[in-house]
Amino acid sequence: MKASTSPATESTVPAPITLTVTSVPAATSEPPTPREHHLWVAAAQQALAAGALAEARKLLKVARKHYGDSPHLHVVAAELAAANHNPAAARERLREAIAGAPELARYLAPGLVAAERAISGDGAIRDELAGDDDDPAPAPAATAAAS
Repeated sequence: MKASTSPATESTVPAPITLTVTSVPAATSEPPTPREHHLWVAAAQQALAAGALAEARKLLKVARKHYGDSPHLHVVAAELAAANHNPAAARERLREAIAGAPELARYLAPGLVAAERAISGDGAIRDELAGDDDDPAPAPAATAAAS
């Protein structure tokens, strides 16, 4: 008896990943661990890889609020800034990451060079994690109507 095989034209595309923040760390008397911080930042990196930029931003904000800054957080925040077409903020975040972990400079230098090359003449920096709102930017129609 022969085993059935699928046709060569059939594609095996994985289902899209949907990530949502369902809870934030509960307040405890124990200080947060570096592993917890790493897991929140890694979750943000996975959301970013899946194209969920707003979700990645929320996860990074939770990591920073509850656990503080780290070179890992700055690297992922730089990736978020680059994904949002903000090379000046990406450059700044990569500089912060290198300042916190100089041994990573050789790995982060290509991103820093790319950010420097992409910066327009104004060099303005928009912090991707600034602000208390967790809503994504308003829809273009709402922005045009407000003008």
